[in-house]
Amino acid sequence: MKKKKKKFIIVCPYCGKELCKSGFTSSFSDMEIKCSRCGANLEVEITNGIITYHPDKRLSMVAECSADYEDIK
Repeated sequence: MKKKKKKFIIVCPYCGKELCKSGFTSSFSDMEIKCSRCGANLEVEITNGIITYHPDKRLSMVAECSADYEDIK
């Protein structure tokens, strides 16, 4: 029996640009994608149909600095 191919559309969480349309047959996939519009480097993980974004550290640092972010210890 063949596994059914699941189709996903991956978009940039920062600017909304469509990055790729892909089909996966396995239950786990991990990839790195660079957005051509905003320049974000995204690590995208697909596990059992759930898409998880690991954010761009450079953009996260800029957001933290602009919001006066402080670590609570």
